[in-house]
Amino acid sequence: MSKFEDLTGRRFGRLTVISRARNDCTNSIQWACECACGRKAVVKAGNLKSGHTGSCGCLKRANAASMNHAPNMLGHRFGRLTVIGQEPSAPSGHAIWRCRCDCGKETVAQGGHLRNGDTVSCGCAKAKNYRGRGRRGFKGSAKGLFADEFAVSLDDLEEISG
Repeated sequence: MSKFEDLTGRRFGRLTVISRARNDCTNSIQWACECACGRKAVVKAGNLKSGHTGSCGCLKRANAASMNHAPNMLGHRFGRLTVIGQEPSAPSGHAIWRCRCDCGKETVAQGGHLRNGDTVSCGCAKAKNYRGRGRRGFKGSAKGLFADEFAVSLDDLEEISG
């Protein structure tokens, strides 16, 4: 068993150790710390000494805000959406874009969701795809992949059945 080391008063990054805190559920030693930004945090001793934790989280938030790596997507089309402007970032740091749908409505979406195809309309495409399919909608994958390929309108169904 290792010898107890008092960290009170020591500084680790932006954190200054104030006092000993209660051990966590795995019996790891924890310390109450005050960050340079004024917030308080309880941190495991090992994370302080290894340098893994150096702030209350404010440093990560500040870095995310200053390093906005969002590509300029103005004017790009994603499905039925055309990007018309950038909104303030989400609390998570994700870039948010204002888009105009082909139906005329405006909506906002995360850039990653636009790029990977999760968001392709203001919701009108989903409503159109699910119309006439009952409460549960398309029975297929979770995202309804290939729904447009196999979608048959009621008019088409009448033509097919003759």
